[in-house]
Amino acid sequence: SGIHHAFKNYFIVAGVRVEAAEREVSCWSQPLLKHEGLGLAGFLCADIGGILHFLVQAKPEPGIVGSVELGPTVPIFDYHARADLVGKVPFLEYFLEPPGEAQVLHSSIQSEEGGRFWNLCNQFVVLELPDYRAIKHPERYEWMTLEQLQRFSQGESMVNSEARTLLSCLQYFH
Repeated sequence: SGIHHAFKNYFIVAGVRVEAAEREVSCWSQPLLKHEGLGLAGFLCADIGGILHFLVQAKPEPGIVGSVELGPTVPIFDYHARADLVGKVPFLEYFLEPPGEAQVLHSSIQSEEGGRFWNLCNQFVVLELPDYRAIKHPERYEWMTLEQLQRFSQGESMVNSEARTLLSCLQYFH
């Protein structure tokens, strides 16, 4: 059981009781966020002047006061069930049906940290496009290099969790 949106959209706050003999406390109760479906965190990237750039989205995040965080091109939960959002979520169509000339540089499904989330998994994708000029990006989006993103990652709350996970998947791009 748990607390959920009236239409059961988004997530459920579920109460759980945990028993674990090998922990500092053997039994406790806590709330967890439970999601249905598979989330997506995806970067579009392209070669610009011989350097790989990532299309980053700057957006307000809960808990970030007076600023924004940099995140992936597309962050969305339960993305297979939400295909109706194509056209409403910028660039979602690239990840649902990558164009033939696009190259997948990375794709993996990873579980989010278990201390707050119950069975939350995201597909992390980096998709390279052959020509960045074909992308007309709206306000809040900008091309950044891997080096720029890594520098911003070292600041406080500058790059969100999904983008940091994607960056950790790309360590071979130095």
